[in-house]
Amino acid sequence: MTTAVTNRVIVGHVDLSFASQRWRKVMRQRNIPRGMVDRRDLEVCVFNYVAALLRAGDLAIAGADSYADYLEQLLPWAVCQSRLPGLLR
Repeated sequence: MTTAVTNRVIVGHVDLSFASQRWRKVMRQRNIPRGMVDRRDLEVCVFNYVAALLRAGDLAIAGADSYADYLEQLLPWAVCQSRLPGLLR
């Protein structure tokens, strides 16, 4: 079976066996005809699982150790709090 991708939906078979029942419901809950999956919801689902696997150490990205530690680049909480009023205008 072929799979077609439009701007919004994926038409055809998409194996969602990796996703929880809750995620499957999210991907199919909108007003999308049967047999189609919302592309953006699928992308969020996949990246959610990838992020969780990376955090758990169950997934690795070759060469990732050559990049800077993102934790060192985060702003301290006090700086974030001081900037918050300007962002909420």
